[in-house]
Amino acid sequence: MAQQQNAQGNQEEQKQKKRTNRLWIILFIVALALFIVSGILYLNTSSEVTKLKEDKQQQKVYFEQELDSLMTEHKEVKTEYNTLTDSLKKKDSIIKENAKQIDELLGTKWKYQKVQKKLSKLRDIAQGYLQQIDSLYRVNKELKAENKEIKTKFRKEQQMTQELTREKEELNEKVNKAAQLDVHNIEANGIKITWFNNEKETDKARRTDKFNICFTVGENELTEKGEKVLYFRIAMPSGKIMTPSKGSAYTFEYDEQKMQYTIDYDFDYDGESFRECIEWKTPEDKDLPEGQYTVDVYSKNGKLSQTYVDLR
Repeated sequence: MAQQQNAQGNQEEQKQKKRTNRLWIILFIVALALFIVSGILYLNTSSEVTKLKEDKQQQKVYFEQELDSLMTEHKEVKTEYNTLTDSLKKKDSIIKENAKQIDELLGTKWKYQKVQKKLSKLRDIAQGYLQQIDSLYRVNKELKAENKEIKTKFRKEQQMTQELTREKEELNEKVNKAAQLDVHNIEANGIKITWFNNEKETDKARRTDKFNICFTVGENELTEKGEKVLYFRIAMPSGKIMTPSKGSAYTFEYDEQKMQYTIDYDFDYDGESFRECIEWKTPEDKDLPEGQYTVDVYSKNGKLSQTYVDLR
């Protein structure tokens, strides 16, 4: 009986050990399975984290490239349009400030949406800047073309005005010349006063007591009628003008300068032709030098005629 009970006890104990061993095996298998699953999950998570880091780095590189591209394009626009960009300095500073903020974000911890939003805003601003500068360029181009057209028209009108002015001046000059007194057939010679105040023509310088000058005033309907004055200038061979006085009494104005004269002749011109002779007595205390003497006839409008007297 006792042996039978012991045998039963041993059997129970062996069964208990078997159950315990089975339980440990099960627990080991479960633990192993959990370990394998955890390892797989860890590997998957680590791979995803690595991929996320790589994606984020790629996004950062993309954003940096986008930012560089935007700023390069902006610089090219400024270079191309040159001085026109001066009128958009405020917008240019806004673009630079936004680019700086994006660059600072990418240098620290950043969020995709925030950087994407700022980049999108920067694109819109840069696009608006380009549109404005392009509009300014077109307006400026139109203004330049219009200005060029106006300048061309002005130059043409200026040339026409100059041409008309020149033609008018030439016409006035012709009219003035045509209206000028006509003095021609001028003759001059030396005169010697002999006994009893007789006069004799001479070509001897030492014997010349006076000059006799004869001239014709021609008919001219264009010449203004009225009082006229002719100025006769007798120049010695040296070129010095023979005059009764060196003061301003024997001077007249021509071409904005004062000119000395030898003798003048006043007359009332009625448009008809006539011939006249005048005389000028040489200084009694001086002998005339030999040579050629020049006799010029002037009015206040200019030189009218000329002749010569040769004395030996």
